Amino acid sequence: MGKKFGDLRKAQRLRMQGWLFDAYCQAGDSEGCPPSRRRYEEIIRAAYGRAQREGIVISLEEVRRYYTSKVPRFRKRFERGDRRLAG
Repeated sequence: MGKKFGDLRKAQRLRMQGWLFDAYCQAGDSEGCPPSRRRYEEIIRAAYGRAQREGIVISLEEVRRYYTSKVPRFRKRFERGDRRLAG
């Protein structure tokens, strides 16, 4: 059992958001368009694995919930070509 996304420190939240967006962009670049829903689990697991390696305690389900809430924003950024770090 991990923390809720809102319980993480701001720096941890920003890193998680960056990892999710990086994985989203990598999946999108390989497809040549924004990633399809079938790639979502791959994206979520990539960011979750990084969080685990960095020692951020959060559940996979919480990462999944946060990611699905951010997909529309990630899609807009991807389509604009905006690859800057958020924050």
